[in-house]
Amino acid sequence: MVFPPGISEPERRRVRLARGWPVWGALVWLACEGFLPQAIGPWAAVAVSTGALVAIAVITTAIAGTPRTQVKSLSAVVSATFHNPDAQAARDRLSRLALMLIDADERLGRGQISAADHELTWWRVYDEIGSSRTD
Repeated sequence: MVFPPGISEPERRRVRLARGWPVWGALVWLACEGFLPQAIGPWAAVAVSTGALVAIAVITTAIAGTPRTQVKSLSAVVSATFHNPDAQAARDRLSRLALMLIDADERLGRGQISAADHELTWWRVYDEIGSSRTD
C-alpha cells in the first residue's frame, strides 16, 4: 500500500483509520452486542450496534477525504507447490518497489538524500503501481 506522495502524517492516520474500519468497526459492533442487550434489550441492541457501525463507516470515510481514494496497493500471491511465472514476476515487482521505498527512507534518515529526492522516489513507486491494477 502506497499513500499519495506529499500526504501529511495526520492525513495518513485518517486514511489508515478509514481503510481499517471494517475490522475495528466489527469489534465495536461485537462489543456493543456484548453489553447492550442487558441494558436495552436484544433488538434495540442490534439496531444501536448496527447504527454505530454505519456511523463509524460514514464518519471515518468522510474524515479521510480525497487521499483515501488515492492510496494505491499492489499484492502478489505465490504458491510454494505450483509454479506460476506471472505470480513470481508480480512478487518480484512488489519486492523491488518495497525495497526502493525502504532504501529511500533509510538514505533520507542518514541524510544521504534530500526530502525532495525521497519524495521523487515515492512518486516513482506510486506511479509504477498506478500503471498496474489497483484496489
